[in-house]
Parts: sequence; structure tokens; C-alpha cells
Amino acid sequence: MRWNKIIILLLLSAFCFTTAAQVKDSTNVQTTKVEIVKDPKASEIINKYVAAIGGKEKMFDVKDRTTILNSTIQGIKIKMVIYQKAPNKLKQKMSFGEMEQVTYFDGNKAFTTFNGATQEVTGQQLEALQREADMNFLPDFDNKNVGTKYLGLEDVDGQKAHKIEFTSMSGDKWFEFFNDSSYLKVKEIKELITPQGNFQQEVILSDYRDINGLKFPFTIQQKVAGQDLVFNITNIELNKNLSDSLFIMKEEEGK
Repeated sequence: MRWNKIIILLLLSAFCFTTAAQVKDSTNVQTTKVEIVKDPKASEIINKYVAAIGGKEKMFDVKDRTTILNSTIQGIKIKMVIYQKAPNKLKQKMSFGEMEQVTYFDGNKAFTTFNGATQEVTGQQLEALQREADMNFLPDFDNKNVGTKYLGLEDVDGQKAHKIEFTSMSGDKWFEFFNDSSYLKVKEIKELITPQGNFQQEVILSDYRDINGLKFPFTIQQKVAGQDLVFNITNIELNKNLSDSLFIMKEEEGK
């Protein structure tokens, strides 16, 4: 079940449609803060992406979002439910055979429960999760402490896409690709550093559909270490007035 566990641990950042981010084991990791520089060309591409998705106004009108995804690996069905609430609360619940993993982030602290064990998320992993939980990371990008560098056009499955390098203050780097004509995000690349080793994760986003005037990718393909997993979104619900208590791990859940 080794690969099953890796996939369960690493899927989080693939399905929050804000930004890619590194997932690291923060133990004994030293970070050096870097200078934040925003490339004007990269900002232009990001602004066109925000407009293509539906625009800042519609994005800021979303106060919460519930996303349901399904997949199958090695004959086992996977179901993931992601709850998000503005500005930065997140809960991810994944059922995988008889196992279940739940990640809670209430805007300050984060915990993950898996197979009866609970671990607090700290350090760079918490930093990455904070970015993932930010529902309006890209539409409010000018106010974020993240640098950018425009790297030109690259081919993504036969389509030209603008490649942008993102760098956090602690030095984490990831890459996002935006279609040259539609400006929708089509690909993300990030480094995954885990107890099982270091991996490069590639996420392909496609089948964009309209939900209340906003576009979301309904097919998400994850490639990591030779493993290819496709998630299909079955439902997205917006503004269901999710309670703040949903994002707080209850004591009995952490046992």
C-alpha cells in the first residue's frame, strides 16, 4: 500500500484551484527568506487568467465552496470532499477503501488525521497549506508575498502555454502554465518532499465548466513518480453558508 499512502498524503494541493505549492516535511528544515519581485509580464498573464475564470468581482463573491471528486486506483475507489471558506479556511476529507484522511485548517492551525493518527501541520508545510486555503490567492495576487518570473511559452499537450515561476518568501518554488489563447490554467508543477523521498508532481487541468459565472476544471490529472491518477469532479457548490466549526478538528476526531 506504499503508493496508496503517498497519494493520500500528497493530493491536497492539486485540487485547490488557487495555486500550486510545495508539500514538505518541516522537520529540521531551515529556510532563508528571499527578495520578493513581481514580474510585470507574469502579472499581466495572471490578470488575464483571473478575467478568463470570471473576474475578481465574481471570485470575491464566493464566500464558500464545496467540491466533490472521485477516482479509482488499483481497483480502489477514492472519494474526496473539499470544503473552503473565505478568506482562508479549508477542510479536505478523503475516503480510500477502508481508510480515511482528513485535513483541517481553521485559518491559524492545521491538523491531519490518518488511520487513527493525528499530526499537526507546521513549518513550510503549513505555509503551503495557508496559500492553498486562500480562496482568492491569484485575484488578490498583488497583495501576496510571493514573487514571479515569466519563463515564456511551452507546449502543454499540444497547446501553447505561458509558464510562470512562483517563489515564496521562504524560497519554495512552483510553476503554473496558462493557455496562450484562453488564459485558463492548464498545468502545475511542484516539488514534493516527503518521508518517502522527493518527487516532482505534475497536475494537468482540463474540461473547464461554468458554475454561477465562474469556470472550474472538472478533470484533474496528477502525475507523480510514474503514477498517473485522474480525478473527475462530480459536483461544485458555492455559497452554502458553511459553518466555521466545520474547519476545527473535534477532540474525538483526533484520537
